[in-house]
Amino acid sequence: MRLLNVSTLQFREFHRDTPRYIAASHRWKAGMEAMIGDIQNRSNVDKSGFQKVEGFAKYVRENFKDVEWLWIDTCCINQDSSQEVNEAVNSMFSWYANAYVCLAYLTDVFDSKEKHELDASEWFRRGWTLQELLAPQIVVFLSRDWRVIGHKASRGWTSSTFGVEVDAGPSLVSAIASITRVPESVLCDFEQSKRYTVEERLAWSAGRETTKREDVYYSLLGMFGVRMSLDYGEGTDEARRRLLGKIAKSDQQPDRAVWTATVRTQASRPIVGVEARPMVKQAWLLPRPANPQYSGYSHVLEYLKSRILSNADESCNRKQLNMVLSGMGGVGKSETILQFVDRNRTLLRERLYAALWVDCDSETAVRADLRRISRLYDWSFGDDAIFDGVKDRLVVLTTRLSNAKKYASPDPQDVGKKLFLRLGGLDHDAAVDLLMELSETQDRDHDSFEKGKDFYSLQEYANALDTRLAQAELLDTGSEQARYKKVSATFEVSGEALARLGSTDPSAHDALALLDILAFMHHQDVHEEIFVRAWSYEDVVLSWGEDDEEAELDIRDLSPWHVAQCRRFLHSRPLEERMHAFRKARAHLDRLSLVNVDPATKSISLHSLVYAWARARLQRPGEAWASAASILALSTEGRNDWQPFLDRLIRHLETNFKLASGPRNGAIFSPQRELCRIWHRFAWQMYRASSIETTVLCERLVERTKDCCGKSSTEVGLFDTQHILGIVYLDSGQVEEAVEQLEHVVQMRESLAEGDPDRLASQQGLARAYMYHRNEQIAQATELLEHVVKAQDKWLAVDHPDRFSSQHELARAYLTCGQTKPAIELLEHVVSVREKSLLEDHPYRLGSQHMLARAYLDDGQLGLSTELLEHVVRVREKSLLEDHPARLVSQHVLADVYWEDGQDQRALDLIQHVVAVWQTKQSELQVDRPGQIRSERFLARMLEELAVSDAAQDPVDSSSADHDPEEQA
Repeated sequence: MRLLNVSTLQFREFHRDTPRYIAASHRWKAGMEAMIGDIQNRSNVDKSGFQKVEGFAKYVRENFKDVEWLWIDTCCINQDSSQEVNEAVNSMFSWYANAYVCLAYLTDVFDSKEKHELDASEWFRRGWTLQELLAPQIVVFLSRDWRVIGHKASRGWTSSTFGVEVDAGPSLVSAIASITRVPESVLCDFEQSKRYTVEERLAWSAGRETTKREDVYYSLLGMFGVRMSLDYGEGTDEARRRLLGKIAKSDQQPDRAVWTATVRTQASRPIVGVEARPMVKQAWLLPRPANPQYSGYSHVLEYLKSRILSNADESCNRKQLNMVLSGMGGVGKSETILQFVDRNRTLLRERLYAALWVDCDSETAVRADLRRISRLYDWSFGDDAIFDGVKDRLVVLTTRLSNAKKYASPDPQDVGKKLFLRLGGLDHDAAVDLLMELSETQDRDHDSFEKGKDFYSLQEYANALDTRLAQAELLDTGSEQARYKKVSATFEVSGEALARLGSTDPSAHDALALLDILAFMHHQDVHEEIFVRAWSYEDVVLSWGEDDEEAELDIRDLSPWHVAQCRRFLHSRPLEERMHAFRKARAHLDRLSLVNVDPATKSISLHSLVYAWARARLQRPGEAWASAASILALSTEGRNDWQPFLDRLIRHLETNFKLASGPRNGAIFSPQRELCRIWHRFAWQMYRASSIETTVLCERLVERTKDCCGKSSTEVGLFDTQHILGIVYLDSGQVEEAVEQLEHVVQMRESLAEGDPDRLASQQGLARAYMYHRNEQIAQATELLEHVVKAQDKWLAVDHPDRFSSQHELARAYLTCGQTKPAIELLEHVVSVREKSLLEDHPYRLGSQHMLARAYLDDGQLGLSTELLEHVVRVREKSLLEDHPARLVSQHVLADVYWEDGQDQRALDLIQHVVAVWQTKQSELQVDRPGQIRSERFLARMLEELAVSDAAQDPVDSSSADHDPEEQA
């Protein structure tokens, strides 16, 4: 173990008799940390990482007189030695556990007394800091200016435990438990973690991020007490598999047999499970902790307990029960379910296996939650198959629909009745108790949040609410709409309180501005990362300047106008100050219960009633929309992330686009060129995410680009927009429209230089369209692609991604023409490069692997084709929805391989599944896709051949009969 002397900043290695030392915990900053050579040679002393090491050393010297040594991972480990890194990662948990004290330095906490800053610190969202929190006996948290925030300590520890007084500040155990969802008992005694299942312990790391993807699982080795060699490059799936294998051998796996599922819906249709293959991993995924101030509905909680827990032992005799809780928005349906799970957690974990929460507010929300479940627990999924193989399941639906009783199952304990409850609100006594309890809680927390700035006394609040309710009484008090209006009166009171406080406290004004922004994003999971990315890109946009007339007309790039709209919320200031102001604004909204802040991810969610009110209250909705849209557009700039940021972003892009055409938002369309620039950014991101809104967005974008560009700038912005629309048409099966758009773009771009990226991109897109258009145009497609590849060889760098994309498409054309050998040669090269440079689930990498497998099939190499396709299908089943075209195409070709290999039944089962999914998707979209037609033809031919007994038939050659509609690579 290598330690650093805090007085001399000299290293010394200890193999035994390790002296007393302090362990440092912090967040790494890429390119700014001081490595071992920097400390030894006193180089790069101006780096923030070097200054951080000096800060730790100074703090130890001044506060721990009897400690001479410091351990910090940046420089006490030789990062250039893979052997040393491997040993350090496997030993790190014990090094933190044996430390005299661990100092956690939180650079994003400016004020040590601001609780909301601690809650929002990135330290609690990093993967490695979990073991740095759990292992040490005592962790002292320090703010940016090295002031004590507080501590986490083992039971029995006091500030004089070490024989001298240690300034550790107040205990933060309760606050940290709320932030991290790690039980207080575990924070105070790590041995208590053994009482929790493997999946419960894995859940403590959910939402945490690491720079290297494999570290998500390498950072958990010490927590589970296992050792494992490191293999950076193996990917997260393999790292997880090996970790779980080590854990299994250490006999830490839980034993569960019965399952349940908790589902939330505001839509008109329930989510149900269907039969499929069995699950093997425990899952317990809820949206947030239960609210400790919950009151009332005791009869509902008893009803849930009697119907759910009493039948658990007999659950194997039933397939699925649907229970429905109905009631107006805000009445407490969702919170009641969370309370039931929280209050019966022990019994539920003993008798049941999984609790999953799916937001069915929209198709986008469903897809996002299913994708999250799939990634966390390695389950494949589809819209109607999330509970694949679960023989016993209970689906609890919460809905506003008054006629939702029809979805409920018969009550097994009460013949003639259904599992249905209508929640009508709290009774008078429960409502008074709740209000009084909240008032007392506010008084208790008052000093720790905004000293001297109470919004209202209880009497003042009552008076203000009476005024608002009197206005609501002007409506028909017997209608449900009037009840909603009364509920929104409570939001108005909170908004007025913030406005009043804003005259003396700018952060309250920022809170109202943040609420305006949130009104034009999706109401669930607004991540701070969206704002940080946008702010980080502002200076880049401003550096482009406005002198270039062509650049001013080009809609492909954002402009200073978008930066100005972004800065309407939190005016220009250093990034860390804006983050600090953002978190204070978020804390105001959270305190008034206008938003919910997820304790783990710090993402913001609004109740649907608050969400509707936030938009209805706006005096200038156009300005708020423009600010929200500009923030979203700026957050996409300079990024090529497919996952996970795009998953978090896509629903906000869709929502913002839909709200742009609302009747009250006409002002947002001026200036139109800036709107087109925003939508251009949205279009590419939504296309990459296979959003169902992409076609409509692109059609509107083309119309508005024509309006705002005119004839003077047709080659700058309009053609790029038409190019996007052509690609979207092609991928949605509208081939004629795609060819028309792309031929026009190619013709207009002929004036550009031969190696111009825009010209080559449009030629490649047109070649793809030709391959799907008519058989006689295959030769045109091949010729065009050969030209593109030749030009890119001349003008682009050897490792430029566009070269591999064109080579992939050329190989596809060769396959279609029957030129298998040159196709295989090209694809093996592309696959080799992409396997080294792209993540396992990246669409480009999977697309090339898929195409190579198809080439192997055409060449008769069934073994290689089967192995590669089964890998592609396995990855896509985990990362894509059941009806995603790329997933279906891979399954189709795998069925083709099975058929050629004589595995008739496997081929038939798989292609029947593919056709069924295609047909379901066709009924929703009202359009036949090329992939659907191809799969239906293959199935028909297969059934025809199987029906003919003892007759010699030629093998079905579906791979050459039609063209493979694989995704754009």
